[in-house]
Amino acid sequence: FRVDAQALARLFPSQPLSLHHPVGTAYWIFLLLDVTSSQVTVFIPLVVQVLHGVSPLGAGYIAALRSLAWTLAALGSAGLRGRWVRLAMWVGPLLITCSIAGQAAVVVHGSLIWLVVFIALHGIGIGLCFAHLSSWTIAAARQGEEHLTASSIATVRSLGQAFGAATAGLIAKAAGL
Repeated sequence: FRVDAQALARLFPSQPLSLHHPVGTAYWIFLLLDVTSSQVTVFIPLVVQVLHGVSPLGAGYIAALRSLAWTLAALGSAGLRGRWVRLAMWVGPLLITCSIAGQAAVVVHGSLIWLVVFIALHGIGIGLCFAHLSSWTIAAARQGEEHLTASSIATVRSLGQAFGAATAGLIAKAAGL
């Protein structure tokens, strides 16, 4: 980020990680959403097979459930306006946080049904807030940085996915998976 700030053709808007500007705050939210999302995407199929005896096909369906829940929630919240958008942007991350805590609580010794419920809640949380958070972030961009802000959201999300997958991989390796 420091090197990018000095570049003539930047990839990121100014102060992309500043909590004192809405874009920086949103980028932190995107980063953290994707850190938590990657562990579900990458390791849940393996976890449900190894720890819960689910077939590979069943594990694929469980993994796809998150995407289905995400899609349905995104479609259901697409028409929200005004205070409902703000509510979705608060409720989405709250659902994601609760779902990650729930998954952590039941993944090893809990019920597979509860694990599946928490995976679906994770998808619902992302679907509720992601499009609204993206629109809000672009609208909050500094004048002249709208294109940089919009185009770098995907890069920030990719960084979050990479950090999340790497962290989950270290934990899975340490756990013997």
